[in-house]
Amino acid sequence: AAPALPGRPVDWRAVVEQAIADTLPVIESRDAQVEVEWPVGGVEPMPLAGDAGLLASLLRNLVDNAVR
Repeated sequence: AAPALPGRPVDWRAVVEQAIADTLPVIESRDAQVEVEWPVGGVEPMPLAGDAGLLASLLRNLVDNAVR
C-alpha cells in the first residue's frame, strides 16, 4: 500500500469559495462568469486530507487560466 500523505482535513467548499473570491477581479475584468455546482452532480465530495492552502492556490491558478 502507498504511504499516507500528511495533511489535515480539507473543507472543499471553503477552498473552492476562497479560490473563486480571490480570482473574482480577473473573472469580472474578462467579463466572464464562473458557476459552481455544489454538491457536484448531487454527490457530496469524498473526505480529503491535505494542504488547504496549496489546494486553494491550485484552484486559483486553474480558474485564472480558464478565464484568460
